[in-house]
Amino acid sequence: MTLRRQGEAVAPAVVTLELPYPPTVNHYWRRLPSGKVVVGSAGRTFRTIVRLKTARCRTRLAGRLRVDIWLVAPRCRRHYDVDNCLKAILDALERAEVYLDDEQIEDLRVRRRPPRGEGAAIVSIEEIEGEAR
Repeated sequence: MTLRRQGEAVAPAVVTLELPYPPTVNHYWRRLPSGKVVVGSAGRTFRTIVRLKTARCRTRLAGRLRVDIWLVAPRCRRHYDVDNCLKAILDALERAEVYLDDEQIEDLRVRRRPPRGEGAAIVSIEEIEGEAR
């Protein structure tokens, strides 16, 4: 993040990432025979990929956030629910320490794009300056 001198305005921090298409909530979680629910292998793999892709992002966003997500489904998927992918994306970004906690998100918008190739999730995260809860 940019440091500012007293009284000097600084543009809010913005992070933009292109991530792989995330696992749906149905594949993100796994129920153990004991009944305990844990992150499954698809979720762990996605978290690892996000952590590697965000390794160069040295900014840990600490303020209130606006998050825009564009979902580009894999070419083979005709129908999908945009809300089924949110948990994996938001949790992986928190785990990768892009922001402190997904509770910081004030404004969340998800849009779909036409399917292409292996799919993707393009995520833009912006600190909201001067906006209170």
